[in-house]
Amino acid sequence: MKDKKRIFPFHPFCVGFYPVISLYSHNLALFPAPDLLRPCLIVFGATTALYGLLFLIFRKLEKAAFVTSIILILFFSFSLVSEGIGAVVPLYVQGIIPGGTSSLWILLALIAVILASWKWKKSLAPVTGFMNVASGVLLVLPIGSTILGLIHIEQALRQLPSEKTSISTVAAKDMPDIYYIILDGYGREDALQRYFGYSNQPFVKALQDRGFYVADQSRSNYCQTELSLASSLNMDFVKTLLPNPSDVFVRAPLDRLLDKSAVSTFLKRRGYEYVAVTSGFPGVQPHSADILLSNPSRYSLFETTLLETTPFRASSEATSSMYDSRRNDLLGALTNLQTLEPRGLKPRFVFAHILAPHPPFVISADGASIRPKHGAYGFWDASAYFAVGGTKEEYQTGYIGQLQYLNSRVLQIVDHLVKISQTPPIIILQGDHGSREYLDQNNLAKSDVREAFRNFNAFLVSPQVRKNLYASITPVNSFRMILDGLFGANYSRMPDISYYSTWDHPFVDVDVTQKVLKPLYP
Repeated sequence: MKDKKRIFPFHPFCVGFYPVISLYSHNLALFPAPDLLRPCLIVFGATTALYGLLFLIFRKLEKAAFVTSIILILFFSFSLVSEGIGAVVPLYVQGIIPGGTSSLWILLALIAVILASWKWKKSLAPVTGFMNVASGVLLVLPIGSTILGLIHIEQALRQLPSEKTSISTVAAKDMPDIYYIILDGYGREDALQRYFGYSNQPFVKALQDRGFYVADQSRSNYCQTELSLASSLNMDFVKTLLPNPSDVFVRAPLDRLLDKSAVSTFLKRRGYEYVAVTSGFPGVQPHSADILLSNPSRYSLFETTLLETTPFRASSEATSSMYDSRRNDLLGALTNLQTLEPRGLKPRFVFAHILAPHPPFVISADGASIRPKHGAYGFWDASAYFAVGGTKEEYQTGYIGQLQYLNSRVLQIVDHLVKISQTPPIIILQGDHGSREYLDQNNLAKSDVREAFRNFNAFLVSPQVRKNLYASITPVNSFRMILDGLFGANYSRMPDISYYSTWDHPFVDVDVTQKVLKPLYP
């Protein structure tokens, strides 16, 4: 009778899926849903294989399941446990142990597995029942949170404004190609001098020699990429585009605004081909583009974040692979721009997002591969960068090195784009925000917004557009001035306002314009 009442121990699968679903549920705003698929398949396959192997060893299903769950818990809690060990074990003890806290974690893990696999005198059925229920309930929580989050996203997307029609008065074939190249986190020349002690004047002069107008008093409207690009590509402020966001944590409407923007819609209706070049940031994936040029990464950002919780975090080979993948994304995006062919019958609007000089720092000024000393991998900058062990010296060295390399490639790209153009092109080189070394992602009082908002902004445009430009222009007005000059669109100039918002509450903004305008030098 006892055998008939025995239940199948399914808890290893709940334990394995929980960290994956939980991580996703807490980051719905950042990670696209398809990123869940591969990690879930890998967890299912690995859990099944381990479960089967331990069953062959123990010949008891309950014990195999119990030990499998213990191993999975230890595997996904590596980061938490090793950091806890590091907090209580003296540094001099860590220094004399090969592998440091990682070795101590391995020792604790082996002890736990040995104890878990010890020959039990009593039946494991009660333990199995408890673990089935506990792990099942635990898994339901992030699944429920994910479902509610996706519902909120759908509700938020319904708040997006409907597209407005317009009439073309200019023949598309006579129009110039338009290149909107975002250099993520690229600071203004005076801010680089003030905060990094670096003069970017040679690059500025090289652009001016090529005919660029460099807005030397430019500042960004927002200090977060998705907010900034949603605004600039729709020529309006986010609070107007999304007057009633359904959830302050949901960024999906921003990504949709970025994808199907007012600028791309305006130009496509006038016969332009829409080309997008991306470099790996999940929120910037304009699938509505006629052509999307991207470089498939070995790991998605979601996967690398998940790996950071496991022993792979301590594997130099695994971490190096993540940085190699990031470097390939960056170099691939630059190459995609530099190898564009001359256009066909249609003019084209090219939107490119280059995730540099923004961290992670993966390439030096001379193009050599580098990797931060702190080891952890992620797209962190600002306060988040220092929270994972990055240092000020490392940030400044990595940022300037990556910026110098970017400068050399950008000049090559500009020369190439001008060379292949039958009609002189329009090229906008723009930082979506500043360098953000002194930005606290969740505390305005701890932020120096003068650095975070002073962005680089340069325009290669025709005379009828250039007359509309001015030194303090912000991204929200970039295309208003360009479309006015090219098409006589009659867009009115928006106020050049800068808004700070926290990472956790992106739609709760504070006007910091006057703080941004304060002199850099007392």
